[in-house]
Amino acid sequence: MSMSRILSKTAARAASTSTAGQTTKKAGDISSVFPSLRPDYQPKPLPPRFRDLKLKFWEKNGNALTESWKRLLPSLEEEVDKIKSKGSDVSDLIPPTT
Repeated sequence: MSMSRILSKTAARAASTSTAGQTTKKAGDISSVFPSLRPDYQPKPLPPRFRDLKLKFWEKNGNALTESWKRLLPSLEEEVDKIKSKGSDVSDLIPPTT
């Protein structure tokens, strides 16, 4: 690999991670990242076409969706219990990435 390619990758990386021109968030205020946590948050409804799509999907697949939810619930409850028992040590439950 030539030195110019290494430098261009380094320059690109530096430019992409630069904080120049970015606004900073208030320290300790999670609502700056998740607006739905603001007390004055008013969600905007989705257009009616999303309701129509959901209804069509449910009409076609309602039984399968209900059955899959019934199969999912026991494992979901088990995982919630694990998380509750671990408390702040919940990161122990996350499998390592390879």
